[in-house]
Amino acid sequence: MKHFSSFAVYPTKNIYVGRFTFAGFFYKHWQYLVAANNVAYAPIILETKNLYTSTFGEITQYNEDFGAQQAYTKQVGVVLKSFNAEIDIFYEAVVFKFHKNSVKYKECFPDGVLGYKHNHLDEYPAKIQQALDLADKYSADLGTDIKDAFTQIKTDFNNAATLQSTTHGHVKSIIPNYKAKKELIDKQILKNICTILIQNLDNPMVLTSFFDEYLIYPKKKKTTTPPDDDDGEYVLPVGMGKTVVADVSFSVDDTLIITNTGDASLQYYFAATADEEPPAEPFALAIDEEAEVKANTIGAPEKKFLIFINPSTTDNGEVEIMLA
Repeated sequence: MKHFSSFAVYPTKNIYVGRFTFAGFFYKHWQYLVAANNVAYAPIILETKNLYTSTFGEITQYNEDFGAQQAYTKQVGVVLKSFNAEIDIFYEAVVFKFHKNSVKYKECFPDGVLGYKHNHLDEYPAKIQQALDLADKYSADLGTDIKDAFTQIKTDFNNAATLQSTTHGHVKSIIPNYKAKKELIDKQILKNICTILIQNLDNPMVLTSFFDEYLIYPKKKKTTTPPDDDDGEYVLPVGMGKTVVADVSFSVDDTLIITNTGDASLQYYFAATADEEPPAEPFALAIDEEAEVKANTIGAPEKKFLIFINPSTTDNGEVEIMLA
């Protein structure tokens, strides 16, 4: 048999998922309690509801912001498809007018059409501008329709990319004193488990119908920690006035969950090299704020470094990083 001490734990205390995911897990548990329609559950239903509301009150707005970012990401994709189609038209016009392998052809297409099409998101503004400048330069020979099309594509791309970047900064959740609130939820879940079991002593397995465990215990756990410290999360101190590179590896299909657990508001950015200068406006991460960032939106795998800045000269910073 198991040692009795193995039962004397909070089952959800040491889980490594983002707040949004855990909120969904806790919300579903609450709804399963309601659906059971057992008067004995009334007290814990009320307690669970109050804890959910007080802890995750802003989660609906968070979900809306995430949906907006996804929509704008698709909008960027639509613009890039238009750009690729216009590049084909530009290519055909140049070949017809100047002939392939001519000096002007090589100026317009030094790397062929693929030089314009196969790029990372942050490279497209330069490629669009390059195509626009060349179409404008040879508009007397090629006409103005191609130049006008690239002008519109530039405008559409800039608008969509700006909106995407803006909403990226909003896909966050600020929950003051989250750790303390999470401890209350852990205790409530244990209390709920005990209540359910007391009501079902002849069928204790019914407990599994009140929880969607797969949400918080993924089949394949990814970790940002070194091999000898596989606890699922990585804690990085960011001292006063310091710029620190995170010792974390991520792939293009990962989502990084970044939480500010320190006493200072921080900034962060992704870079191709560890000593790359920060952009003019790094992402901001307030105290008690968590951000979920998809690696494929920040230029991975080329941008493989996650760098934090602590602008404060009076308070130390700290972040927790997980991969999902």
